[in-house]
Amino acid sequence: MTKYLLTKEPAQCCGCGGCEQVCPKGAIAMEPDSEGFLYPVLNTALCVNCGLCREACPYDGEFEGEKPEKVYAARYENTEMLLKSSSGGMFRAFADFTLEKGGAVAGCVFDDELNAVHRVSENPEVIEKMQGSKYVQSNLGDTFKNIKARLENGQEVLFTGVPCQVDALKHFLFKNYEKLLTVELICHGAPSPQLLEEYIKSEEKRKGKIVELKFRDKARNGWRSEGTLVYKKGEKEKLCVFSPFRDSYYNLYYVKNCVSRMSCYSCKYACTRRVGDITIGDYWNIDTLLPENEYKNGMSVVLVNTEKGEKAFNSIRGKLSVRETGLEHAVKGNHNLSEGAKAPPEREDIYKNIQEMGYSTAVKQVCKYSYIAPFIKRHLPKGLKKLLKKVFG
Repeated sequence: MTKYLLTKEPAQCCGCGGCEQVCPKGAIAMEPDSEGFLYPVLNTALCVNCGLCREACPYDGEFEGEKPEKVYAARYENTEMLLKSSSGGMFRAFADFTLEKGGAVAGCVFDDELNAVHRVSENPEVIEKMQGSKYVQSNLGDTFKNIKARLENGQEVLFTGVPCQVDALKHFLFKNYEKLLTVELICHGAPSPQLLEEYIKSEEKRKGKIVELKFRDKARNGWRSEGTLVYKKGEKEKLCVFSPFRDSYYNLYYVKNCVSRMSCYSCKYACTRRVGDITIGDYWNIDTLLPENEYKNGMSVVLVNTEKGEKAFNSIRGKLSVRETGLEHAVKGNHNLSEGAKAPPEREDIYKNIQEMGYSTAVKQVCKYSYIAPFIKRHLPKGLKKLLKKVFG
């Protein structure tokens, strides 16, 4: 029995697991590499060379994509769900629309151990866990097979994920399903689950067991707010706020951009041609178009890319606050709609250093908070910018 990596180049694999799910002989398993990213490993003793894994691979072929037909700034008018969302609540708006039709929703949740995993569910409580940003690569498990079975039974399905995951699902299915709606998230890149695990361990050493993690939490200061961690010591729980410009994980991921999967640094989906029926994300520069009272609790950018996407958007439009904008304006606030991030020098050794030195020591060498200026300029409200300028100079 011989096992080897199915992909020759790490940058040519997004870790979707479509090859594993499509293999009729169970010859492929997704296994973590030294950095904690999943890659397909082939068991040659079971392989019958059917070629389905290659056909299902989103990286084995050209990507065409669709040019957006319409671009909007939009916000779900369900205040409760809006406040539980990271931006304008558009995922939940489409999810509620799907549930009303008896459909199922697929999205990423944190499980009880704070692992990011995809789930497929009709349960509103599970779907609520899908809301909010998860800045880590999710494990898709058998999500694609689950979705295919539901579609074959005639059920409506909403799938939400980053663009490579949406493209992977389409390749896995091998045909178009009218009852499948795909909503892709504007993606900055994906850190490994191993990195998040090391971060959590580091935090728990100082403060206790983490039982809840929110990378974005509007409960305190609305949109563009801090994240929160809930610690438990004994029977007591304590909420701790972590600031985007003082948190090590944020700095590694967003500011230094040195912990994403290698495929993220040559991402073919970081362009205005889109793979999903709908594209959603934060409308970061909406303050140049609207007064603050209209976006203070979050605003989403929505790219309507297909006829199916337009039909779905029009079906929920009455439940939204909507303003049509231009694609060029949306791109200015989301640079990953025009170009992907480039790997900085720190990317080469960061994971190895964390393993050898420990998380805290390795991170201190990389995270210099003076590099936060671009983040502050783009995302923080004016009053906070002035305060930070006084503190950091």
